[in-house]
Amino acid sequence: MKNYNPAFEELTDRGENPEERLTRRIGEVKERWLIKEQPFRSRLPFVASLRSRFNSISTRWYVQPLLAQQVEFNGAVSRALEDLGKLTVGSEAASDAQAAILAARMLGLEARLERIEKLLEELPHRVNLADSGFQVG
Repeated sequence: MKNYNPAFEELTDRGENPEERLTRRIGEVKERWLIKEQPFRSRLPFVASLRSRFNSISTRWYVQPLLAQQVEFNGAVSRALEDLGKLTVGSEAASDAQAAILAARMLGLEARLERIEKLLEELPHRVNLADSGFQVG
């Protein structure tokens, strides 16, 4: 098991975009979700032996159930974060597709607006022609 690393709490984004940062941090969670028991070590053999016996009893009755709960929780959080990451990437792709559709529709509407503006510019001329035609007849 790795020791605590304060870099895990970093606040900077390393120049990453949010998707890269999320992917990297989900990877960190997936690497660290499993908590393992660590054996007690001492340079004095008698102390290590005594502590190991005590730890065996206390671990079996108290620590192992807590450890199991924490591991279950960590696994659930890891899976949820991975799902959120996939959902975020999927929603970004959907947003990009929606933006492309909206851009195409906007281009079509701009073309229609230009045709309408031309017709409006020609309208006074056509009205004059129509008026002069009615007066002749």
